Amino acid sequence: MAYDLSEINLKTVADPKGFVEESDEVYRKKVEKAAELIIENRKKSPIVLLAGPSGSGKTTTSMKIAEELDRRGVGTHYVGMDDYFNTIDPETTPRTPEGDYDLESPLCLDMELLNKHFTMLAQGRRVFIPKYEFSRKMRIQEPSKSIKLKSDEVVIFEGIHALNDMITERHPDAFKLYISAQSDVLFNGQVVFKRTWFRLVRRTVRDYNFRGSDPAETMSMWANVRRGEKNNISPFKNKANYQFDSTMPYELPVFNRTATGLFRAIPEGIERYDELREVLKSEANTDIGQVQNVYVSEYSDTGNVIAITYEGTRGSYTARREKCRTLLNGVYDHINVRSMRYTVTGGDASTYYVNDAQSSVTGTGGLYVIDGDGTVTPNNAGAKDTYVITSGGVQSLERKSANTSNTFTFSGSGWGHNVGMSQWGAFAMAEQGYTYRDILNFYYTGITLS
Repeated sequence: MAYDLSEINLKTVADPKGFVEESDEVYRKKVEKAAELIIENRKKSPIVLLAGPSGSGKTTTSMKIAEELDRRGVGTHYVGMDDYFNTIDPETTPRTPEGDYDLESPLCLDMELLNKHFTMLAQGRRVFIPKYEFSRKMRIQEPSKSIKLKSDEVVIFEGIHALNDMITERHPDAFKLYISAQSDVLFNGQVVFKRTWFRLVRRTVRDYNFRGSDPAETMSMWANVRRGEKNNISPFKNKANYQFDSTMPYELPVFNRTATGLFRAIPEGIERYDELREVLKSEANTDIGQVQNVYVSEYSDTGNVIAITYEGTRGSYTARREKCRTLLNGVYDHINVRSMRYTVTGGDASTYYVNDAQSSVTGTGGLYVIDGDGTVTPNNAGAKDTYVITSGGVQSLERKSANTSNTFTFSGSGWGHNVGMSQWGAFAMAEQGYTYRDILNFYYTGITLS
């Protein structure tokens, strides 16, 4: 569903207490429904698996469900699966394509221990829950607590990977719950605050207050967090027995008081700040309305995209250089442009760059055609199809009508900006025993190392 910003503002001013109570009542009914379903499933399994992306409200909702179950006479234990994180090890911890630790990977969890504990708890045996210290990024020796379930008790395991196949396929009878902010905020029919932004702001405030991370650190991690969601969390949400929308409309005025100052304190020089700022708010100059056309408007002479244009009902916007790759990353759930080397189908361009970035044509008038036997003849505009060979391949020069299917396909190869040294390539060479001089000479030819 979606909430209307005008209505939120009106209720906030007219009756803030009533507005909060109204929102809480909707949330409470969802909690009650989840509790009912868990009780129904208890005969099959006392294990509850609660998953959702970062900032979805997993911990808060777990606690509320536990309170409701206790009220109904069902004893409830809570376990945060973050305590099952493995200690960071430079040799074994998964890494992102950029070479950083991939803390969003399910392989960071001790899956063997988790599955062992699920089985033991279902059998009525005692388990000792580990404890992880985020500040030191390590699991400490002493356990956080021990649990042994009675016949009238359940245990909620909460974590981003709770519905991963590595868990659910071994424990199919466990009750599975997926929670996330699933509602946008609209103004005059247009999205002004996306569901993903709820989670970003929640995570930023949480990390600052409870995990000792400043907003700049959280922001710099967000792109990888979103990538992890797409790869490791969202694909499994349909396995849930019940899906829970955690959006609270009164959060917007609360954010204005609690989060604005945090974001203003973020220095603009941090990595990916410009991109992530676009996730937080719509820039006036990029509000182009409904997208009607997308096309590469300029290639480099090496075949990389250096300008891509978006045309809409309210105007157009051209992203340049690195933004050609990063503009859409982390903004839309279904789009991840990995490389600077790609083409776009489904749209059409009015300008084609031929041979190099400085040579362009926009129509067929004044052009000549060379046929198969070498005959050169002028081509009158519209007389026949005219094609040019560009860095992006063979393209028709005849402009087509704007796209009406709302489908644009990005096709390409590689990963990253396609300039300089590949981090993963350098890592692989180092593992094979090559020195830093060997690696530098491989990627940067024609240089002299002193």
